[in-house]
Amino acid sequence: SKRSPKMEPKRTGSLALLLIFVFFSSCVSESFGRKIIADHFDKLGWKSESHVHPHSTVKFTVFLKNSNVKELKRIFEEVSDPSHSNYGKHKSMDELNKLTNPSQKSWKKVEKWLREMKEENTEIERKSSHFTVSTPAFVAEKLFQTRFKTWTHLSSGSSFVRTFGYASIPKHLEEDIELVSGLSEFHVPKKHLRKTFEPKSTRQNYYLGFNSTVKNLREFYNIVDVNTQSNKTSQAVLAFNDFFSANALKHFLNVNNVSTVDPIVIGRNCLSDNPPCGEGESDLDIQYMMGLAPGVRTYFIGNDNTSWVLEALSNVLPTLPEQPQVISISYGSSELHNCDPPSPPSSCTQTQLSNSKYVELTDIWFMKLGASGTTVLVSSGDDGSNGTPWETASCPLDNSVYAPDGGAQFNSSECMQTIVNFNGTDYVFPMSYAVASNLPDSVAAQFFSDNSGCDAQLDNITMSLHTNCSCDTLSYKSYQANSTTFVFKKFQYSPSLGKTYAQSWPATSPYITSVGATTIWGPKNESAASSKIGAVISSGGGFSNYYAIPRYQLKAVKLWDLQQNQGANRVQGNYSIEYRGYPDISLSGHNYLTFGSNLSVEHVDGTSASSPSFGAIVSLLNDARLSKGRRPLGFLNYLLYSRFAAINGTYFDTTEGETKCGEKNCCQFGFVATKGWDPTTGFGTPNYKQWKQIVLSLPSSKI
Repeated sequence: SKRSPKMEPKRTGSLALLLIFVFFSSCVSESFGRKIIADHFDKLGWKSESHVHPHSTVKFTVFLKNSNVKELKRIFEEVSDPSHSNYGKHKSMDELNKLTNPSQKSWKKVEKWLREMKEENTEIERKSSHFTVSTPAFVAEKLFQTRFKTWTHLSSGSSFVRTFGYASIPKHLEEDIELVSGLSEFHVPKKHLRKTFEPKSTRQNYYLGFNSTVKNLREFYNIVDVNTQSNKTSQAVLAFNDFFSANALKHFLNVNNVSTVDPIVIGRNCLSDNPPCGEGESDLDIQYMMGLAPGVRTYFIGNDNTSWVLEALSNVLPTLPEQPQVISISYGSSELHNCDPPSPPSSCTQTQLSNSKYVELTDIWFMKLGASGTTVLVSSGDDGSNGTPWETASCPLDNSVYAPDGGAQFNSSECMQTIVNFNGTDYVFPMSYAVASNLPDSVAAQFFSDNSGCDAQLDNITMSLHTNCSCDTLSYKSYQANSTTFVFKKFQYSPSLGKTYAQSWPATSPYITSVGATTIWGPKNESAASSKIGAVISSGGGFSNYYAIPRYQLKAVKLWDLQQNQGANRVQGNYSIEYRGYPDISLSGHNYLTFGSNLSVEHVDGTSASSPSFGAIVSLLNDARLSKGRRPLGFLNYLLYSRFAAINGTYFDTTEGETKCGEKNCCQFGFVATKGWDPTTGFGTPNYKQWKQIVLSLPSSKI
């Protein structure tokens, strides 16, 4: 699709001079042997505050370039493919770390550079492919020739210490260092769950006809195994700035008549912090993963708010006494904010120069986990295929459905978006990033004033336009500000306006299994979870904008496109079936009954419920195999798209539901559930009894 040109931000004269100076300084830095690795003076949605104290501790990780990544991918694919002679012949993590180990030359060069920090309060630790470093801020500022500031996320309140301006490394280390994390990333992992008890004025009815309890889920999905047989089976949930209540877990297990051992906790209990971290996500994850797979050794891996997936997998996971055979991740971030690549997929760059490397290094860890026998599951997201308003402003909104999840400033609008043209390019008003960054407040105020008879206002919750007049009858004019002409006009969809669909990462990675959500209405009756009908989330799905379609998915996606995506049924918008489709599989994600620290029952929706619950099912399958001396399943997708897809009755095919609605708005475009695989619920949901028969018949070497 056509990419809009980058808008020049508004600048004062002094700021322009500063930027000229900084640009000149960066050029000098490059010419004098430095390589810029981070670059930002502002970040939309964040506020840079005071410089950190010189002796404040700064932590970062220096990742070296991995070796033999192509060989790692070959091993990953062969041991995961049931049709290959090496299926199930997993390598140990030690073997894979040795395979991908950076060169000794790189280790020596980078360590010599780091050891130049002679401050006594500096700690440098060598890991499998990287160094972790803790040092005073003034030392790190000298090392990277930068400044560190405290940055605060305006909506969540999370605060990080990150660089301000340029950061660089010696140019002679450019071929040795892949990424330095902890300098410029602004990761705020989004939890994929919502609770119905939160006070909201809502206009849609929450369906209470089926409770997703441990007992009911077992019955619906034919989960015939309750007691595990092997003492080698293990599973884990990853948490970020969130922790579970031990009392709530004990109460949940008692209520559901589940007998199991306590989870093994890795990480600090942040519920006692001031202010405390979140709790609901972790309560949901640990309660249902343990409730559905009692007896399986379960790890809870807690990470603080400065960490995201790469840090958790590379720094925390190796500290466990064993590698869990199933890992569930109920969090995500915007793929569009990580990557904004050209077509075909080849690179991804954004305001942080390191984002593409962050994604690539995380995928290497996903491959190492799969190649060593671990199944990684990721929630597909809770905002349908269109994400939040900021991500996909180009999507034509459905004016007949307003704020399906409730809680907005208004209850309806006759016209929710318009176009504003400036500097020769059309942008969506009021939602797009370019408008938020460049449209003067005075121009928006004039537009609202000229349409005051229609009660035109901005809904700050939905980030859409509220009016009592149709789009045809609004007043569209031109306005002048800062020597620029801003021309308002009626909204008309065009691919040139930007991305139509948003994706949740790492759910789009082809090296994990992406899990969507359904709503169960009754016996043998479920549909894709949608905030438009019955649920308070819409299951995420669609096609990546970054990852090319993986080999294992080619046939299924082609069949969907040829049989279900033709003629009047063709889904509009700028997506491509040449890219990775997701989710792969789904499970109930509606009306889970959980308990919080006050031991009151909570009704929860989310792909955050689907992923750990599906993880428990995989653990039961692993247990059946391990009890017979066979290896765990590892990466599932080759199995899902081949053996399972070829046998009738393996899946409960979900053929109802859609992904057009998110939390804030509904779009006119979106994907719908159909027969077979689709980018709404994947293949549907699992028939456990059938799955168990198949996995026990798979060729596999003994442990």
